[in-house]
Amino acid sequence: MLKKMRYLTLTTIVTALFFTQACGNSNKLQGVDQSKAPNSPIRSLGFDKDDARISLLQQNGIKYIPMQEFINTLGFQSLLDVETKTLSIGEIDVEYKLTLNSTEAEKEESLVKLTSPPIEVQGNMYAPVADVMSMFSEDMHSKLEDNTLILHGTNLELGMEGLNDDESVISQDETSFFQDDPNDPFKDAVSTLGSNISGSHDVLPVAAMKNININALISEARKYMGVRYVFGAGPYPRTKVFDCSSYTQYVFGKYGIGLNRTARAQARQGTTISRKSLRKGDLLFFYVPGRFKSNRTVGHVGIYIGNGQMINTFSDKQGVHITTVNKGYWSKKFIVAKRVAY
Repeated sequence: MLKKMRYLTLTTIVTALFFTQACGNSNKLQGVDQSKAPNSPIRSLGFDKDDARISLLQQNGIKYIPMQEFINTLGFQSLLDVETKTLSIGEIDVEYKLTLNSTEAEKEESLVKLTSPPIEVQGNMYAPVADVMSMFSEDMHSKLEDNTLILHGTNLELGMEGLNDDESVISQDETSFFQDDPNDPFKDAVSTLGSNISGSHDVLPVAAMKNININALISEARKYMGVRYVFGAGPYPRTKVFDCSSYTQYVFGKYGIGLNRTARAQARQGTTISRKSLRKGDLLFFYVPGRFKSNRTVGHVGIYIGNGQMINTFSDKQGVHITTVNKGYWSKKFIVAKRVAY
């Protein structure tokens, strides 16, 4: 009799929990009114605790995803050009562009044709979920289930908010992650601020690496210390601001080195270098962590200046500044080093 009562009590509790969860899910966002979207990802019983769910809008047989909720969930930044209706998306610089009512999109500076154009619903962009899953496949692990896109939590690290204002905070037991090439011809040379003896200023493809005065280049890079960081920054001569890759592009362009516009595209240029044989002027590439993002993709670039330091920009608090990378935060986020000049 006692066992039967225990069984009935347990059954009642489980049933109550089931109906409580079902009622909670009945009120979830259906993707129509983006203004009522929650700031945090929607959770649901039955999936991994680190998965996020985004409800889709179905219209004319096409499933659309609310882009702002998608962007917030992945931890990207975004910028909407109100004139062109183009939404720029990325981590520290712009990697993707979608335009309302256009099937032409952009991924890492390359044209992408969408199956259907993004639409506007109550002032917000909704894009075909199939196209979004294809474009962002390297950035996330996802699956489509009925009218829900499920993003799998693959990385529990915090994003840029996990970075201290003082980036040089390190543990005493850490060893040097990066090492300088002892044969670097510019290792002990004294750079002269503003000197520019690179020769011709015709922009060359990086495939044909150019011999330039690297110390002069680094002196040029230092001229912009404190220049403000802005996501999706336009050309510096007009805007007087940088994002991470527009900064490296601008500095190297001064010396006739033609870098691509985005960090990911720049990471495909030059020659891969061991982190234990770095020279001044090498480009360092890192991923930007997040709960639902992959750590396989480049999200940031900086210029190595020797002695475990790089000059870069990613923060509107500091703008262009020198960062300690040999130990601490950035050493754990490193992906690859590239040499584009010597």
